[in-house]
Amino acid sequence: MATPVFRPVMMPTSFPFVDEIGLKELFLRITINRDNCIDWLRVHRLLARCMRCKCEANMSEGVFSKAHEGRGWRCPEKEGLQSTNFLTLNLKCSQNTITDWKNFLKHICVEKYLSNPEPIGGHGHIVEIDESNFGKRKYHRGRQLSEKWVFGGSDRVTKEAFMVTVEDRSASTLIPIIEQYIKSGTIIQSDEWASYNLIPPATFTHLTVNHSIQFVVPGTEIHTQTIESTWGQAKKKMRNSMTTNPELLDTYLAEYCWRKKYGDNPFHNLIIEIRNQYTAT
Repeated sequence: MATPVFRPVMMPTSFPFVDEIGLKELFLRITINRDNCIDWLRVHRLLARCMRCKCEANMSEGVFSKAHEGRGWRCPEKEGLQSTNFLTLNLKCSQNTITDWKNFLKHICVEKYLSNPEPIGGHGHIVEIDESNFGKRKYHRGRQLSEKWVFGGSDRVTKEAFMVTVEDRSASTLIPIIEQYIKSGTIIQSDEWASYNLIPPATFTHLTVNHSIQFVVPGTEIHTQTIESTWGQAKKKMRNSMTTNPELLDTYLAEYCWRKKYGDNPFHNLIIEIRNQYTAT
């Protein structure tokens, strides 16, 4: 990942008005480079000059490398254990070592979710299921990844989730995953994808919404908006990680599900799982 260099926002003392130099000349000056365009937008209050974090600290603007194609805001209070720079500086080790340890910890998450999955849902729980394409670019923007379908579910009560890469979306592929990852007695809500018609009624209560007509069944709480929001969050995390390797998709999905389940105390649960997988002799 490109290392951001943060600096305070410096505003130009003046900017010519259109009646002084003409619209064409103004346009050429504004668009000569990215910084000029951003500064002009800030002068006219179309972009923020400063940002305040939820913790009330003043945020700094980050200027990223060209690979990131933009700027961002960062809270100085949030520079912590997830930062490679922070770990490199305080542990006195190389970035390669930090990366190796991060990959090891991600491997722990993968083993937990792929080798020993814990079903979600249960009696009184609603689990929304859906499939999503993790290689498709929205509006044909961004980097193109190899297309990979992911099937997943989200518990509306506990917020826990599961995500599994699949070769296809046929019933023969999806139904066994549903039976493995969702507890019996769960209320399953989905769209009307044909494969879901074979969800066993003796095991689950299955409710559907027809997305060609509506997103929520009127007068009910039948929808798939929770799982669709979960897809958006997972894809945003992957974009922030700047990964383009489809072979690492399972790793990032497992890490995301881990954080959904253990977000309140991830470190303690990670230590327990390391102990479970690597018993000391």
